[in-house]
Amino acid sequence: MTKPIQRDYRGKRNPNWKGGRCSVKCDNCGKVIHKKECTLKNQHHHYCSKKCFYEHKCRIYRGKNNPNWRGGHYKNCDICEKPFWILPSGEKEHRFCSLKCKGVWWSKELEKRIGSETFVPKVAGIDFPHPKGMLGKFHTEGTRNKISKKLKGRRPHNSYDSVSKKMKEDNPIHKPENKEKHRLAVKKWAKERKEKGLSFGGAGKKPNKIEKLLMRLLESHLPSQFEFVGNGIFWVGSMNPDFKHKNGERKVIEVYGDYWHRGEDPKDRIDLFKECGYDCLVIWEHELKTLEEEIIVRRIKNFNT
Repeated sequence: MTKPIQRDYRGKRNPNWKGGRCSVKCDNCGKVIHKKECTLKNQHHHYCSKKCFYEHKCRIYRGKNNPNWRGGHYKNCDICEKPFWILPSGEKEHRFCSLKCKGVWWSKELEKRIGSETFVPKVAGIDFPHPKGMLGKFHTEGTRNKISKKLKGRRPHNSYDSVSKKMKEDNPIHKPENKEKHRLAVKKWAKERKEKGLSFGGAGKKPNKIEKLLMRLLESHLPSQFEFVGNGIFWVGSMNPDFKHKNGERKVIEVYGDYWHRGEDPKDRIDLFKECGYDCLVIWEHELKTLEEEIIVRRIKNFNT
């Protein structure tokens, strides 16, 4: 049996040959590229890469050559006289090159308005005269008389501190004779709930980032010494410490956040635990973040001994 004749149909020998690829130059960088003849007829521009495509488009369609061009021109800022670009639609509205310049103009404008004898704003077509410093407060004469009658005989408060101090003095819970009653009542309530096996308010609470940071220190340097009990599983009277000693020693550790415990004296907390027969160590959030790890560990070890 004779073998079939193998013919070479590559290139121009192929009956479907249409001329092959043609060499053209990239319109952006001038690099020689090869494309089919059919694509050359359909495309007006030729590019070797997407980068050249975007660069050439940005160059030939810039400004007025862009089909979406709506006009525009440069205008000088009213404050710094720096030129900035605006569209025809914002010719009347845009007067400043930045918000900083607008703030400078508005400050000068307010000084002019408030600096006059009276600033007369118009609300619903009615003029309301105001003295200096009453910008934006539209009280009529009758309303001002009502306010002055209402405030007659009241003691003016100079600051928020004086108000909070007065409220603290008037609060019966802060009186010495009631403090002890409240402490005993809360202690009794906590004891009853503990005997009944009921959970407290902090049950199920997870440790926060600062408590987790201290937990890692304790696990690495003092393993099996302290455990986290800030989720409400352990109470000393009405107090729920963050950590307690595992081996039965009456020692607890409290972690104070800089925000939630700002203005508090840690000695008050230590004294309360001391009354219940517990030694307490208070560690602040900024101490855990700024001090070296060895200093914190040394403090805990000295407290533990």
